[in-house]
Amino acid sequence: MFNHIDFEFAKEVAVSVGVKPPTESKAPTHSTKSPALSQQNTAKNSIQSRKVAFLIGEGHNSSQVAAISAALLAADAIPIAVGPYKGQVKGDTGTTEAQFSLLTCRSVLFDAVVLVGGKQGVDSPRVVGDALAFINEAFKHCKTIVALDEAVDLLKGLHLPAITYASGDRVVADQGVVTIRNMSDKEPLRVKKEGDYNFGTAVFEALAQHRHYQRNISTIAA
Repeated sequence: MFNHIDFEFAKEVAVSVGVKPPTESKAPTHSTKSPALSQQNTAKNSIQSRKVAFLIGEGHNSSQVAAISAALLAADAIPIAVGPYKGQVKGDTGTTEAQFSLLTCRSVLFDAVVLVGGKQGVDSPRVVGDALAFINEAFKHCKTIVALDEAVDLLKGLHLPAITYASGDRVVADQGVVTIRNMSDKEPLRVKKEGDYNFGTAVFEALAQHRHYQRNISTIAA
């Protein structure tokens, strides 16, 4: 069936599943293409319906979760907390309701991942393995990843290929990976002002892009 679509792709699939590759193409010879079928041609000016996973652990920055979630909801995106267990997860100044646990969902259910700050956050022995697997998989699927404060160090520890990270309070966006340190909790997704490339703008643009195919994902263990 794949050989009726693309000969080279059919040969790759055959080798991968352990069957004899086709020897000649049965794909139709035409040059017709439909832009509507390409994910590259989707709208890039909205984040409506994007599902964004917040990976949280005990001790996470709960005010960052609340503020960023509110901003995403205002833009018609869908924030969803994923924790070490389902239910109320205690943060540094409050609690966050986790709709999923890391044991019951995967990154494929979401369009992006947000890692907020906090002295423990996702970087705790109880959840760190599953959290890192979740992040690696999201990166390999070219999805937007956002990290704040202490979570930037967690992300750097994954040694993702050729990614530049924030070293101060200036936002850095590189191949759909958005990082910032020492960020104020006030208006984290404020409207862009002329000459002011802020955290909110970077997150919105990365989410609106939907996928980031320029990444080198060949060495990602996921």
